[in-house]
This record gives sequence, structure tokens and C-alpha cells, in this order.
Amino acid sequence: MGLAQYFSEEICLRCKTYSPKIISFVAGISITYLFLDLFPTFAEGALGLTRLLFFSVVFGFAVFYIIEKYIYKHYSKNQLRKELAIEESFASFIYHFVIGMVIVTFVDRGIFPAILFFAPPLFYTSISSFVSHHSKYKSIKILLSTSTLLGILFVLFVYPNLPPIIKFSLLGFVIGVLSYEIIRHSVPGGKKGEPIFFILGATIYSLLITFMWVIV
Repeated sequence: MGLAQYFSEEICLRCKTYSPKIISFVAGISITYLFLDLFPTFAEGALGLTRLLFFSVVFGFAVFYIIEKYIYKHYSKNQLRKELAIEESFASFIYHFVIGMVIVTFVDRGIFPAILFFAPPLFYTSISSFVSHHSKYKSIKILLSTSTLLGILFVLFVYPNLPPIIKFSLLGFVIGVLSYEIIRHSVPGGKKGEPIFFILGATIYSLLITFMWVIV
């Protein structure tokens, strides 16, 4: 994930010719995984604890929506690019830090569920570069690139025994953020995108998830 974040600009430039197809394919993967596995997994755990955990999904979605809208409404065009870059850099760090924390939980379930969870954020980070404005400073790029690893290390060494309610709160937050980012920035709108590649991504991940259900 760190390499995908650091080299995302280069990846985007190299894949520019195939961008509509790749984005549509990744959107198909992400939407399918979100609805067929990630949200059902969260719902089962949340209902076993408390329905209040569903607010974490709303919170993740709402926070990113409100921050982005606030910046667009309160900054001039000259300020917008810089302020949006700062907001997205901060949001990217938090999002990938939480991804690192959550991935530890999925590894506990098994390597296959962990890979299924990890792949959509990895692809999404690689091709869309969560931060729309690429920093010119290597120190900032490196810091952002270590966010997932820092999340993993935090759970392993700082707070290894996360209570279930915190685990599912973090998972709900990730679902909310992914929902907003996929719908807002990843799924091509209007005439953009390639439906056949969206269907291909959705079909492949549907089969993988079905296979996981069978073996698990």
C-alpha cells in the first residue's frame, strides 16, 4: 500500500491511456466487495454488539463529504487547490492508518479474506491517488506512504487487544469512507467509463467472494 501511495502519480501517468477501463474495472471490484462481503461482515458483527455501530458508517461518509463541501464553499479558486490538497493529505493519512488497523483483524480471519479486503483499497490508491494534489515534498509523500504500516504497527504493538466494539467502529468508518470515495470519485459518470470492464470486475470479485464462502 505504501508503494502504491508513493508511486501513485507515476502509475496514473503510465495508465492514462487505459484510465477509463481500469477505473471502471476497479469500481466494479470495489462496489461488489463493499456490498457482498464488507458490509455484511460489518452488519453481522454490529448486530451482535449494538445497532449504534451503524452510526460509524454514516460518520465516515459524512466527515469526508462535509470537509470537501466546506472547502469548496469557503475558499476561492486560488486558495482551493492548496486547501483541498491539505484536506485530502490529512484524510488520506487517517484513512490508510485505519486500513492498516483493520487489515490486522482480517488477517486473523485468514489470508484469503485479508487479500479480498486489501485489494480494492490497494487498486483504488494506485489508480486514483486518493490525494488529488501530489506533494512536491518527498518527506510528505513518505509520511503519507507509511500510514498503512503505522496503522498495522499500532494494533500489533501499541494497542494489540482492540475491543470488538472499536474493531467494528473502525470497519464501519472504512465502509463509510469507501462508499463516499467510490461513488463520488471512482464510479465513472455520464458517458465516461467502460461498462464491460465494470461488469468484468464485478463478476471476478463475485466469484472470488463466492469461493471464499464455500471454503470458509
